[in-house]
Amino acid sequence: MRVVLMPRAMAALRRMARRWRDTARIPEVFDEDITLALQRIAAAPTSAPVARRTARRAVYRVAAKKTRLHLYFVVDDALGVVKVLDVWSQYRSRPPKL
Repeated sequence: MRVVLMPRAMAALRRMARRWRDTARIPEVFDEDITLALQRIAAAPTSAPVARRTARRAVYRVAAKKTRLHLYFVVDDALGVVKVLDVWSQYRSRPPKL
């Protein structure tokens, strides 16, 4: 499936990438880890755990292991698109408002 980063997710990724490049010993790990997470989402989006379910939709979550980030997304089967809603650190005390 095609993966689309929504504006909120794109802004979060840009902010985190900038911080990662400024502080990490191996800055390219960020891009590699996010790319792997996006590839997993594209290959089998509904195999990820459900983070939140409402009457209208299921929000899934996949972890980017090395960067300790979670990518939250929904699957639109009708359009054949996975929409990444937000990117969130695993260290935050609460999940994002989706």
